[in-house]
Amino acid sequence: MFSFKKTDKNLSLMQRMSKTVGVDFTEAIVDGSMSPKEYRNAVLKCTGCKDVDACVVWLERHPIGAAETPEFCGNRELMGEWNR
Repeated sequence: MFSFKKTDKNLSLMQRMSKTVGVDFTEAIVDGSMSPKEYRNAVLKCTGCKDVDACVVWLERHPIGAAETPEFCGNRELMGEWNR
């Protein structure tokens, strides 16, 4: 069953992760380097994550400015493409 609560939680985690590694999805969409469909797919991939607890712990332990997302992140490759 679809859950907005789960989607909201994962979207929040994805936003925190992107901020932590210096990725600005809004800017990427506005400047046309990322399509809204690519962003939606990233959100859906995050929503399907089985490592949410590990993500929360990782985010608590890593300040803004981390070099890259953790190995378990389903959007690691995507965020690496837009990482500063």
